[in-house]
Formats: sequence, structure tokens, C-alpha cells
Amino acid sequence: MKKMILLFTLILSFSVIGCKKDKDNVMRGIITELLSGNEIQDVKVILEANGVSSGSINTTYFKIAETYTDANGFYEIIFEPRSIISYRISFIKENFIPKTIDLNPIDYIAEYEINEKMAYSSVLKLRVKNNSPVNDNDRLMIRISSIHNEFCSSCCHNDWRNYYGTNVNEFIICPSIGGDSLNISTIIYKGNNTIMNDVKLKCPINDTLTYYVNY
Repeated sequence: MKKMILLFTLILSFSVIGCKKDKDNVMRGIITELLSGNEIQDVKVILEANGVSSGSINTTYFKIAETYTDANGFYEIIFEPRSIISYRISFIKENFIPKTIDLNPIDYIAEYEINEKMAYSSVLKLRVKNNSPVNDNDRLMIRISSIHNEFCSSCCHNDWRNYYGTNVNEFIICPSIGGDSLNISTIIYKGNNTIMNDVKLKCPINDTLTYYVNY
């Protein structure tokens, strides 16, 4: 009887040790909405990588795995270690601005915690038109700014745009963050007059905001 107990104890010990020797990589995190901070469910998470294949460096990204976030915005990908140069992880969900980040491996075997914010999508359609031209020295300076532009590389940039002359009639169309506030700043030079103006607009979620600058 004592031998059977000793044998069972040894088997149990080896089983516990075996469970602790986990040689997989882990990528996990929580995805939240940028403005509210609420967790986002059903975000598609795609993990890709490039690295050494058959003794040569392959710079083309290949898919390792994909998963979806749960009701708490949590995702987890467990994958075998490889010789990796860099990882690429993408977050995709309908009505949200897609997000992709690149990161270098910490080690051959490692755990990664990647928490990200995603923003609702919107579109800004801005029409700029010189309705009452004076001469070729007419000038409009316009800037579209948002404190959240750093979260959206494809959104309207914060730099000043310049329009010269009498025949200005253009559209500026660019993605924006749904629910976010945009500040439209304008400086108009006509003849001896200079007119400055600032307007704050809110971008509708999953819709288009159209605004006219007639000068």
C-alpha cells in the first residue's frame, strides 16, 4: 500500500512539474473605446509575424493566429515560439477605425500585454470656396485640429492648409473619430482685411459631417 501511495505521489509530482514547463508565447490584452473607455466585444485580433524561414530572412508577414475579444474586451493568443524579427497585431471591427501596431520580440519565449484603444469611425467633408474674390492675393488658411488625432494616423492632420487666388473651390475629405470634437480654425486675407474664426464641430458616429467654408 505504501508503495502505491509513493508511486502515485511521484506521478503527481511529475505531472505538476510538466504543467509548469509551458514553452508557449502569449499575447493578451483588453480593447476599449477611445472616448468612453468601455470594453469592446467582438474585435477581430490578427497576429502576424516575419522572421527566419528555411535559413533565410523572410520580410513578408504571415498569419500566426486570430481571435476575437470577449464581453470584457479581453483577448488572448497562445502560440509556439519561432525565430521572429517582428510581430504585427491588427484590431478590426465594423464601424471602428482599424488599428495596427508593430512590435519587436522581447525574447524567444515571452508574454506580451497589449492593451489598445479603438475609435468609432466618422468622415469629415469640408468644402472650401472663395465666393467673393477680390484679387489673386486672396488667401485662406485653414486648420482642422483634434486632441485625439494621435490615435488615428489617417485622420485630418493638424497642420495649416493654404489656399490662394480667386478660383478656390475644393473639398477636403478625410476620416475622423466618431463622437470627437473638431476645431476648424480659419484666417482669411482679402485686400486690407484679415478675418479670423474658430468653430467647434462634433463628428457623428459612423456618419459624415459636411461643413462649408465660404469666404
